[in-house]
This record gives sequence, C-alpha cells and structure tokens, in this order.
Amino acid sequence: MTERARRLLQHMLGAAVAPSPRDRAWSAALVLFIIANLFYHGAQPYAVGAIPAPWDKPVHVLVFFVLGALAWVAFAGRRFWLVFIVCAMVAGTDELAQLLNPGRDVAISDWLADVTGVALAGVLMARLRSVALARASR
Repeated sequence: MTERARRLLQHMLGAAVAPSPRDRAWSAALVLFIIANLFYHGAQPYAVGAIPAPWDKPVHVLVFFVLGALAWVAFAGRRFWLVFIVCAMVAGTDELAQLLNPGRDVAISDWLADVTGVALAGVLMARLRSVALARASR
C-alpha cells in the first residue's frame, strides 16, 4: 500500500470515529446529491430496466449503504436511528415515485434491499468506530 493510500484510509477511518466539520459538511452535501440524483435519474425513461434482475438488489443495497455511511459521517455517528428512518423514508418515497413513471413498478423487495444497505452501513460504521476507539485507548 502506498503512503498516499494509507493516509487516505487513515483519514476515512478517522471520519468514522470523529469527523471534522469539513468531513461532515462534504458528507451532507454528498447525501443530498445522491438523493437528488436518485429521484432525477429514476424518473427518466432510461431507468426502465436499466439494471436487470437479480443485479438490481445488490445495487439497491450498495447505493443505500453509501448513503447510510455518508449520513453517519454527516451526523458524526450520533442519532443513527434518525438517519435510518430518514433513509427508509427516502427509499419508500423513491419506490412510490415509480408509480408515476411508465414501465416502472413498486417492489417491497427493493425497499427492503435499500433498508438493508443502510443497516449494514450503520453496523460497519459502528464497528469501525469501536475498533478505532479500542486502538486509541491502548
């Protein structure tokens, strides 16, 4: 691993434990950017069948994992229950918005995949935080 990659990884782990105001602001901006793009691109005609089954579920998990991890940093690891609820509502709203788009359909399995991604992000970020804090206390 190069020195630059090691420093980047260290910074990312540090953001999971104690994000700086800059980390939090960028994370919040990215969360809003992802949500806006989710709704914008989801409403376009090319979104119909863009990701075929069964690959759509891992993509749902991945997108909402990233969303949950960024939201964790934006909230500095506090109130993850609120992050979880808001992300679940965004996922539900996204699914319901598909009713307005011809060729798209609402699937509870998509919503469950989204919520799973957020939950996995919360678990991983909490684990990273506990490991980092344990190392710091040595």
